[in-house]
Amino acid sequence: MHGVEPAGPGTVEVIVRCGRRTVLGARLTGIRGREADVDLRVERILMYQREVPFLDPVCSGKVLLYGTGGAALAEGDVLIGSNRPDGHGSIGDREAG
Repeated sequence: MHGVEPAGPGTVEVIVRCGRRTVLGARLTGIRGREADVDLRVERILMYQREVPFLDPVCSGKVLLYGTGGAALAEGDVLIGSNRPDGHGSIGDREAG
């Protein structure tokens, strides 16, 4: 993450550069390299000030996250999670973020 801004109750906007494809609805449940209680869902993705349904690897954008743990986020963090909807995960599911 390159920037983190609170955006209201339970929401945070982050400037990101994606290491893997990240889609609307992706669930982010951890921060690589440290313990944190994070359960965030991707609610909106902006790329060049336009809403898009996903960000591909190496693309940058502004992402609105909703849920718990947003206050724990800091510049330089790498979020981990899944692009799959709840109940559709699998062993070896790839990281989102």
